[in-house]
Amino acid sequence: RHPDKRLTLELTLRDMGYSKAMLYRLEGPSKDAYNDIATPDTVKVVAEGLNLDAGTRLSIDLAPHSVNVLTID
Repeated sequence: RHPDKRLTLELTLRDMGYSKAMLYRLEGPSKDAYNDIATPDTVKVVAEGLNLDAGTRLSIDLAPHSVNVLTID
């Protein structure tokens, strides 16, 4: 995670039949952002489906000040 810029994560997997992945990203407009009654969606979880390149390669764009969970099927 970086406070100001996006980062790219490159993964190379053994060819074990994986075909898809999901990235769940907890993100907000700043590292100090929070939700409250007036702004309940400032920080939110965003789900993104990802395709594996020939079942072995995956490139993920990581947003600034975010927490990411990757699942691979």
